[in-house]
Amino acid sequence: MSRNKFFIELSKYIPKEDREDIFDDFNEHINLAMNQGKSEEGAVKSLGSPREIACEFGYNVENVQKNVSTIKKIGFIIIEFFVVIGLIILFAIWLSIWAIAFSIPVVGIVSEILVIVPLPFIPMFIPNWQVLLTGGISLIALGVFLIMLLISISKKLFRLVKHLAKKHCMVFSKGDSHEI
Repeated sequence: MSRNKFFIELSKYIPKEDREDIFDDFNEHINLAMNQGKSEEGAVKSLGSPREIACEFGYNVENVQKNVSTIKKIGFIIIEFFVVIGLIILFAIWLSIWAIAFSIPVVGIVSEILVIVPLPFIPMFIPNWQVLLTGGISLIALGVFLIMLLISISKKLFRLVKHLAKKHCMVFSKGDSHEI
């Protein structure tokens, strides 16, 4: 463990008002050991674990661990709340895009039907039937392309949502022993 990681871990257990003196002492011990030829990791390792050190100084490490885990879970829930709202909004937008993608080929098919079977009660705004025919075919092709594109994107989005759901279940099923 490096010196920085050691002090970060130790700061979880020691109150802010006591850290400066304790950190100065341990910094001095690490420097002394390094001057004697030890590596930084070796010097830090010879001090012991930050949790054991905090216990030796008389700090209650059990409550600290529980509070850290609880704070992480609360933070995770708050972040997840916004993620869920975002997913709901994205789902509504996604449904709208799907509706548009399906309506485009329907319009193309209807225009093709109008070329084949002109209905007397629907006035023809485009007198040139070739324009209506090519426009209909183009709309059908565009709609099919959009649907294929949306299927591909939907698969990726569902994989992402599945990954997030697994991560959520993993965090809350493992309890305090699992890192978020």
